[in-house]
Amino acid sequence: MDYQPFLIPTKLKIPQIRGDLVERPQLIERLKLGLNRKVTIISAPAGYGKSTLTINFLQRQSRPVAWFSISETDNDLNNFLNYLVTALQTLFPDSFQRSKDLLAADIQPPIHYFTTILINDINAIPAGLSVPSFIVVLDDYHLIDNQEIHQLISSLIEYQPQQMHLVIIGRQDPFQLPISQLRARQELLEIRQADIRFNLVETRQFLDRYLGADLSEELVDLVDQRIEGWVVGLRLASMTLQDFDDPQVILQGMKGTHRYVMEYL
Repeated sequence: MDYQPFLIPTKLKIPQIRGDLVERPQLIERLKLGLNRKVTIISAPAGYGKSTLTINFLQRQSRPVAWFSISETDNDLNNFLNYLVTALQTLFPDSFQRSKDLLAADIQPPIHYFTTILINDINAIPAGLSVPSFIVVLDDYHLIDNQEIHQLISSLIEYQPQQMHLVIIGRQDPFQLPISQLRARQELLEIRQADIRFNLVETRQFLDRYLGADLSEELVDLVDQRIEGWVVGLRLASMTLQDFDDPQVILQGMKGTHRYVMEYL
């Protein structure tokens, strides 16, 4: 499709996964089961592999996906709406004309009016197109603090058509959205830091793949204790291990103030 000149096309494309991916079948299965609900929330601090897990999952299911990588400039309501509608049009290029017309208007309507048009445009898709269920992903949603955008997404969730599943990825819970109601109605799947952090087995798999060496149990245990399942921390630790003949020595002194960790933060 043709993108509007002020939109960045790569923000609407699913990113590539790094080559050092560790398969996580239990989490993938949970995400698959979550497709029976309205919303999936994946919430954890930076560097825990939230987006990587989501992309890996998306590659293992058949539903078409509309992806939106949010940046700080998307905290503007009009900008956010343009990206969201364009993301949906990547799946349904002949739909959402009413929404696009509103966005192009000289005078913007009230948010509740636009929300109604957008929801109606989504609900109108099956009437003209025999489409399968689809997924909408909002990555880095923690960057949004515009209350009108939260209101838009809350209304979209409330009246979300059955064939749509929404995935929200962020560094913190989107508490401005109706999480409690979704949880009470069993319409929400939640993946959090405790779920997404690497366990000891996954830590070994990552280190073996990255370093190409058969590491001792003591060494892997030490990395696991120091890094606590932080995926980016594991990658930085692996970079450090490659530079030392005796990795045991450097790991004994590795703390949260290690220079590579501090550079990342």
